[in-house]
Amino acid sequence: MIGTGVGDVGERELQNQTTGRFAKSTGSYRALTEAAEFEYVPIKNFRAELGAVAASHDIGGVAGFDDLRQTGVQGRPSSTGSISEAGADEGVVG
Repeated sequence: MIGTGVGDVGERELQNQTTGRFAKSTGSYRALTEAAEFEYVPIKNFRAELGAVAASHDIGGVAGFDDLRQTGVQGRPSSTGSISEAGADEGVVG
């Protein structure tokens, strides 16, 4: 979730997002996705981001779907962002 600004040295940010999907016509359907990200600015004009995404599914008796109960890691995103000295005043991310 890196934007156009990098932030100040030592700045830390933790973000969390939960998405749920629920339905019941016949049977039951529940799906949850949890995403957590940690951003850190270790040095001037440089930011790093690490994250993890997990999902849980509980499906039973729904037409067109196999019955399923599982939870697992869906991914581990990471990214970096920097601003050059020339673009620092303008908020340009490279």
